[in-house]
Amino acid sequence: PGPITIVGHTDNVKPRKSSAFKSNFDLSVARAKAVEAMMAPRFSDPSRITVDGKGEDEPIADNATPEGRARNRRVDVMIPKEETL
Repeated sequence: PGPITIVGHTDNVKPRKSSAFKSNFDLSVARAKAVEAMMAPRFSDPSRITVDGKGEDEPIADNATPEGRARNRRVDVMIPKEETL
């Protein structure tokens, strides 16, 4: 079994000053950790899971529209091809 990488992403809207997150990077890591917390109990070796955050650095859509920003607020789970759940 290979590594499983969970990567959080955000749109380019900065967190409000009242937010628990100081930056989009912090928010993206928190998103990835939330998914890790849900997935880890389902694996015999949860140490295979790593988390990363990219903040707003890797958009998949245009941040100029609400729809694009919504698409950029995501978590990617990367599982090696030979792996099955």
